[in-house]
Amino acid sequence: MRTSAKEAIQAGQKYYFTGIPCVNGHISKRFATNRNCVMCDHQRKEKKRKQLKTNTKPTKVYRIVEFAPSILRKKVKKFRRVRPEIISDRRVVV
Repeated sequence: MRTSAKEAIQAGQKYYFTGIPCVNGHISKRFATNRNCVMCDHQRKEKKRKQLKTNTKPTKVYRIVEFAPSILRKKVKKFRRVRPEIISDRRVVV
């Protein structure tokens, strides 16, 4: 097993081992391509799997009120008043 990422990449290996603990204190192999700790990567993937399994990922909620025609018209009017240069650039004069 190589001791640096550069050596491992040149030798065509996927991992290397330094013996130095990572930020989280793991003393394990590291990936040669991104230099991440294998144990940290494993824990990150496990956390992601649990999150997807329990569906705790926050979902995006849209407020229907914002898309009501009357409110949308008010927003467009305000935008046209505040940023007329954008609107005038897009208008086609025939």
